[in-house]
Amino acid sequence: MKRIFFILFCTLGLISGCSGQQELDDLLILTGIGVDLGENEEVKITFQATNPQSEAGGQSVAGGVSQANAYTFESEGKDIIEAVENSKNLISRKLFFPHISTLVISEEFAKERGVDLLVNFL
Repeated sequence: MKRIFFILFCTLGLISGCSGQQELDDLLILTGIGVDLGENEEVKITFQATNPQSEAGGQSVAGGVSQANAYTFESEGKDIIEAVENSKNLISRKLFFPHISTLVISEEFAKERGVDLLVNFL
């Protein structure tokens, strides 16, 4: 009986590992988002992401080349969800939203589309 419990305990320990983990190298950590209306009434989203390869404070690395601590890129779509999905074609890493500290919404977007869907999305 003790042997069965021991085997069961060992088996449960092996299957309960870190199955839901994500490698940090596979994530693009977003720190800010800007939302505006683009051309043809499409939603234009500007993302700000951290640059994990940069040194602290944007200091110079080998060869005197300085890397920025963050970079931005834009994506457009007919709505917020499509704009985020289109951004996945621009980058190879998965967008990671929990570290967003800044959300900028243009007045034009807020008047025409409202902010309800945007707040619900985030």
